[in-house]
Amino acid sequence: MKQNEITVELLITDFQCSPEEISKILDLSPSGGWEKGDIVESVVPRSRKIIRKENCWFLEPKPESKNGSIEEQSKSIFQIIGSKIKNFKNLPLNAYIELSCCMYIYDQNIMPEIHLNNKITKNLALINSEFDLDLYCLTQLPKK
Repeated sequence: MKQNEITVELLITDFQCSPEEISKILDLSPSGGWEKGDIVESVVPRSRKIIRKENCWFLEPKPESKNGSIEEQSKSIFQIIGSKIKNFKNLPLNAYIELSCCMYIYDQNIMPEIHLNNKITKNLALINSEFDLDLYCLTQLPKK
């Protein structure tokens, strides 16, 4: 049976400047990003191309934290940000910030916890971030 997976990313979208400009404002290097109009790369051949509809800048946890809980991965992201958290106030006014979490549940007998300590929630408030959790239950139902 496949192991449960949790992914956490800090996303910044809805800004009109380039992702490189966001990196300069924050004085941080992103894990990745894209610009509006970029073509979505896919391993599956498609009959039509999918075009990105908005600019995006994102930050992932440190590699050693990527298999951790939502809380562990969130802590890792804020460790990367460190003292540069104050730079978030300089982002464009329309920038949308979100801590995006996805849980892929393959084993219903091992349900991961959803917990954020008060330091993380305070940091989310400091950067004016939303919290989003997507839960995908991918367990197979027993056959009758």
